[in-house]
Amino acid sequence: MLDRLQMIPYELELRDTIDAALFHFDTLVAAAAEALRLQNENRARGRASPEGFHAQGRAQSRLFDALEAFLTSFARVSVVLFPTGKSSFTRERGETLSARLQLDDTSPLANRELRDSWIHHDERLDFCVENGFEGAGQSFTRSSENAAAKLTTFMRVIELDSLVVHFRARDGSPKQQGLHAIVAALRDVDAKLPTAFDGLPVPYEAA
Repeated sequence: MLDRLQMIPYELELRDTIDAALFHFDTLVAAAAEALRLQNENRARGRASPEGFHAQGRAQSRLFDALEAFLTSFARVSVVLFPTGKSSFTRERGETLSARLQLDDTSPLANRELRDSWIHHDERLDFCVENGFEGAGQSFTRSSENAAAKLTTFMRVIELDSLVVHFRARDGSPKQQGLHAIVAALRDVDAKLPTAFDGLPVPYEAA
C-alpha cells in the first residue's frame, strides 16, 4: 500500500479532474434540456421551421461537445482509480485507491465501455458496415421511445430526458450507460477524498 505522501499527486489529480467532469456534465444537462425543449416545440408545430431546425441542431451540437468533454474527464478519473498498467507500483496504486475510496469493479467508474466506444468510433463503424447495419451518426431521442432499436440506424442514441446513452461494444453488442450513475459515483469519490488517505503511514515526520 502506498504511503500518504505518495498519494498526494493522485488526490490532486482526482480533485481537479472530477471538478472538470462535473462542470462538463452541468453544460451537458443544460444543452440536453434546451435540445428537448426545441424538439418538443418543433414536433408540436408538425414541421420544424428552418430557424427551429437550426436551433435544435445547435443545441444538440452543444450537447455532443459537452458529452465528449465529460467522457474525456471521466476517462482520466477512471484510469487513475482503475489503472491498466502492469507494473507492481501501478497495481499497488490502484489497490490503495480502491481500498481507501471503497471502490470495486462494479463501480460505474470502472466501466469504460462507453468511453471506448466513443473513442474507437472507427471500429464500431467498421462493425456496422461489415455486418450490414446502416449505423452512422447519432440520434437524439427520449426515454419513452425505443432508443435501443435505433442502433440499427445510428451509431449512438442519446436520450435527452434521462441522459442514457445507447452504443455498441467492441463485439458489436448493444449497450447502454446512464450518465447520472457515473456522476453520482464521481460525487461520491469527491466527497470521500478529504479524509480518504488520513490513515496511511507517513514516511517521515517533519523536523
